[in-house]
Amino acid sequence: MIAATTPGTASLCSECGCDLPTRACVCGLVRYCGVRCQQVDWARHKQDCPPVVLREVVGKGMGLVTTRRVGAGKVIITESPIITHLGWTDKFYEFLDKFQELTVQQKLMYLSLSDPGEKSKVVNKEMLEKAKDIGEEAFVIYKVWRILWANGVYIGMKDGLKEKGVYQIISRINHACKANVVFGLVEPGADKMTITSCREIGKNQEILLNYIGAESIFNTRDKRQAELEENWHFACTCDVCSLTGQEFEQNEEIRKKIMLCKEQIREQVEPTLEVTRKAFVLGMNKLGLMEKIKLEVLAAFPFALMDCYGQARIIQHFGGEVKVGPEYFRDRAAKMSSLLGPSARSVCSDVEETTDRILSRWREGSRKQS
Repeated sequence: MIAATTPGTASLCSECGCDLPTRACVCGLVRYCGVRCQQVDWARHKQDCPPVVLREVVGKGMGLVTTRRVGAGKVIITESPIITHLGWTDKFYEFLDKFQELTVQQKLMYLSLSDPGEKSKVVNKEMLEKAKDIGEEAFVIYKVWRILWANGVYIGMKDGLKEKGVYQIISRINHACKANVVFGLVEPGADKMTITSCREIGKNQEILLNYIGAESIFNTRDKRQAELEENWHFACTCDVCSLTGQEFEQNEEIRKKIMLCKEQIREQVEPTLEVTRKAFVLGMNKLGLMEKIKLEVLAAFPFALMDCYGQARIIQHFGGEVKVGPEYFRDRAAKMSSLLGPSARSVCSDVEETTDRILSRWREGSRKQS
């Protein structure tokens, strides 16, 4: 649930009913004559008072701001999409048909989202040529298409194609390279999305998502800015992108080292004790570097930990020893995943199950050979 901050027309106190001067709750849904009435009514109103409201944010247009303190690991929003899209520009007309099936209210919600206009590259030459036949209606049609790609949230892969969804609330969350919330699916294969706080957020603070995916989260500033400009058409001015001097140089150097570790780990593909040991050492180095910019890459931690878990299990399978047992990495990943929503927990479970299957298959192969 979400509310605007504009107070309603009611003037009576929502608790005692008196007609003294009242002030609206930050959500705008109720009014109180004083602090005592507000405190007394909180147990009832808390169920209806949304944790975030839509407000004007300086330099960003609209954004979602907290109405109260939100602890780490709390689900803030659970929402189904207004509309989904499977595929790319070749599915343009299928998407328009789905849009036409929306209710008037849903269409208005959709059209109120940000439109990048001419900055967007999703309206290609072929589509522009067809606009001559469509007439003035083309301007609205292409606006609908641009809004999809500027506001759509990645849901997952289906039949080999990427699926995106546009959400009434979630699609309004602004970006920061040091996010305080993460998104994830309620369950694999569904399109219902949750927004979970990954760290404590104070009252009247904007909630912020990192739009950049797992493959790019460690990128240096230039690469992050280029990706954001290409896909979402804005220049990021978050705390991380605004670093200067020595802080900026240190941040960039850490990110370069993490990316180098990632590349070197990918090269260790041969399933032997020696190669797995190399991958494990690189994975530990990567984790150490991630700790230095932890709040910026928090969403990637469980997966990096589970990589080390798998490597440690394989080393033990080959008869090797590890100073830090695999259980340490698994348990730490589970603890961090509790703050990062259902998708992170699901992926960690999948990695553990996959590791078990691989090692079981290897053991079975060894028994047959002997």
